[in-house]
Amino acid sequence: MSTFEGNTIPIQKLINSLGNRIPSHQTEEYMKELAMEYDKRWQKNLYANHWDNSKFRKILRVHERILLTDKMKGIENKSDILSLEIVPLRTYLLLTCFDQLGITKSWMTFDNFLDSKKHKINIINILLNKFNIKPNIEIDTIKEVYSEYKKLYGVGNSFFNFINEILNESTRQYLLDSIRIIISNPVNLMLKKQPTDQDKLMFLYKTRNDYTHNCAMSGNINNPKENEPHWTYRESYYLNNWNYSIYTKIYFDEILKDVLLQGITEIIKNKKYKEK
Repeated sequence: MSTFEGNTIPIQKLINSLGNRIPSHQTEEYMKELAMEYDKRWQKNLYANHWDNSKFRKILRVHERILLTDKMKGIENKSDILSLEIVPLRTYLLLTCFDQLGITKSWMTFDNFLDSKKHKINIINILLNKFNIKPNIEIDTIKEVYSEYKKLYGVGNSFFNFINEILNESTRQYLLDSIRIIISNPVNLMLKKQPTDQDKLMFLYKTRNDYTHNCAMSGNINNPKENEPHWTYRESYYLNNWNYSIYTKIYFDEILKDVLLQGITEIIKNKKYKEK
């Protein structure tokens, strides 16, 4: 049985979720193409772990996570107490899909990157440039090598790549328009600074990371104004001597889900993935 034949049910679920965003036959043809490319790679080398880096698997895995967050929403709606915990978790799970879909290269660990013949020239150039200044390899040299690695395989790189390269302009703007940031001086609240799109992108990335590394539970708390019922307050934080107050559309998680499905649609339409 081929990989495509073994995954007809999850592929059909994906087609159902994409709805009228793209003709079903186009999704089916593209997924079949990825599956056939994967099968060829697997047949050439039966011992390599092609499945973990498979683009075919990545799309289906992201869709499975989207379906999981849908199930969580059902639990959330039954309990106000659980809602406070589930909303941040749903947001986190959906945001982690950004960097999954934004990975255009087969991912590798840092130690494999150091051993890679493909990247050997870049690594040697960094070390040679450093040796021209200092006779020994020091911490800053390792940092430069790691910086080169992050440019290609870092989570941040793939996260922003999904937003800036995979999404079309209208979907990207739809995402940014769902975030409102008020930047004020903590001493003089009347002194404000105009937020940029980069501020909004950094909020998304910060939210993704804070749940993992800081046990942060940022979620919908309350409406900022009675005459704006579609917006909800999420959190405030200090950055570079400014106070950032973050608001999002009240159905923010549904917007993230919609953005992800549109991202998958763009990948299929433009055939942005190839099994390599």
